[in-house]
Amino acid sequence: MQSMQRLFTIVVLAIVFPLASAWAQSPNKQFGVGVSISGGSISTASRIGGSSLNLVYAINPGFHIGAGISLEVQDVEKVSYNGFGFGVNGKFLLAGTKEFKPFIGAGFSFFSSSVGDANFSGQILSASVGGEYFATPSMGVYGGITPVRVQFGDIDATSFGLAGVFMGMEWFF
Repeated sequence: MQSMQRLFTIVVLAIVFPLASAWAQSPNKQFGVGVSISGGSISTASRIGGSSLNLVYAINPGFHIGAGISLEVQDVEKVSYNGFGFGVNGKFLLAGTKEFKPFIGAGFSFFSSSVGDANFSGQILSASVGGEYFATPSMGVYGGITPVRVQFGDIDATSFGLAGVFMGMEWFF
């Protein structure tokens, strides 16, 4: 997973920095697609992470909503982990520079996972903070942390602190 995250970071940097311009800004009334990777503690059977594909709509330059699917397949210390999730999210982009906007986000997702021979399912409510850099008006690169995560279902759990990290890219049309 770490090598995949490093490769993704290198690709993001190679694309973003040459495209950076002073006129970039947050999209407005546009649809977009995005990809992201995320991680968290693999000590819980309910970890939703891995890779996600997202559909996004910029209601205005300060508020974006979206939906996505997440898939993760791992083999950690001879224990297989498989997870699938579907969720909705929203983020409020705060005042920042023209190109960089800090944000506060929230999400709700359904998940189904298996660890070894055990199966789990439930829902996750999460809050996130981060920042998005708009290299052009139609492309943003973002990253952040999930400081609060509440899980319901087969395993009830609440996480405060660093419940997860994420990064991704969005393209608006």
